[in-house]
Amino acid sequence: MSVAAESPARFAEALEALRVILPAAAFSEAELRELLPMCSLARFEEGQKVIREGDPSDSRVYFLLEGSVSVSIQDRFILRLQNRGDSIGEMGLISAAPRSATVTSDGATQFLCIDASLPERPEAAGDFKLRYYLARIFNSILTEKLRTTSDRARLYEDMV
Repeated sequence: MSVAAESPARFAEALEALRVILPAAAFSEAELRELLPMCSLARFEEGQKVIREGDPSDSRVYFLLEGSVSVSIQDRFILRLQNRGDSIGEMGLISAAPRSATVTSDGATQFLCIDASLPERPEAAGDFKLRYYLARIFNSILTEKLRTTSDRARLYEDMV
């Protein structure tokens, strides 16, 4: 359920989460409010799977608000995400390939989930602007992840 349809407290919580995770000044207050129908807050308990390796990708991207999660591939621990704003699931927006990793909650964890499928809406004229902003956000995320991966690969190569 979209936070726009939930209680005023959840609406305010999601609006504040958007302010924190999105690049500064990327969105006006009105634009943030336009994004809220695409948002939901998701909570997971220790050991719950947020995303499972091999599952079909979808249009949901998760931004960590509280807690931490472990990322594994073929049951091998890869990394821990624990910073507010860390994202998972963004590859599903650009590829129809199955999920590439399993993400497991390390404890009580909360995410802001953005469903970027942009369903048909009466106000569809604004979708192009939303698509543009979402593309910029996710391009920034993927660029940072690629940079981190490249840095780690260089460190590994130096060790070998």
